[in-house]
Amino acid sequence: MFRCHRKDKYGLNMQAICDHRLRFIWYEMAWPAATSDYMAFCTSALYFALEANDTTKKILKGFTFVGDNAYVKKMYMAVPFKGIRSGSEDAYNFYLSQLRITIERAFGVLVHRWAILRAPLTIPIEKVAPMMESLIRLHNFCINEGEAEVRTLQTKNVAYLEDTVSYAQKWAGKESDMVGVDEEGRPTSGLDECNHFADAPTWRFDRDLIDMKTPMDRMLRKVRTKGLARP
Repeated sequence: MFRCHRKDKYGLNMQAICDHRLRFIWYEMAWPAATSDYMAFCTSALYFALEANDTTKKILKGFTFVGDNAYVKKMYMAVPFKGIRSGSEDAYNFYLSQLRITIERAFGVLVHRWAILRAPLTIPIEKVAPMMESLIRLHNFCINEGEAEVRTLQTKNVAYLEDTVSYAQKWAGKESDMVGVDEEGRPTSGLDECNHFADAPTWRFDRDLIDMKTPMDRMLRKVRTKGLARP
């Protein structure tokens, strides 16, 4: 259960939300890596709070989270259209991706900031979640205090990372690579490999939304009204 077949690695499923400054405002690590993102989200306390948003007021009316195809259209969630290659839906997908890339950048900066995350962890599994919470809190603190962008700091200790990877490989008895980060600060191991379409099959949708206009519907209508297209 702890082996993710898509990435061929062992680990935990981490769900997270960030703001426009790449600060994490919510995260949860409660499931092994083989768990689908949709299942991990649907069993979180945040999911149930959002489902009862009229009472909990977790998100303001008219606002929405932006997710990938691991999730489904909700009053509080805008997701891409599947299998679309042209038209206004394709344009919507493009502009949505420009928002969704923020969380990828947040993870990239987090990994780039803390070298321990760029190699296989060698700590007991029960310590992984507390360690991640500590690193996330420190990550947010660094941003709040105005630390320079991680990509502008020439402090990457490659030799240290290679030694850590070598130790982890010896400890695990198998080959494993360091996590790479591209020029946008995103973890390259997660780009173009995390196809979550199977997590949210086409038959799964919220029937209560059939006659309701969601933020996602309004976003699509804006794209159509302004005649926007994919560059």
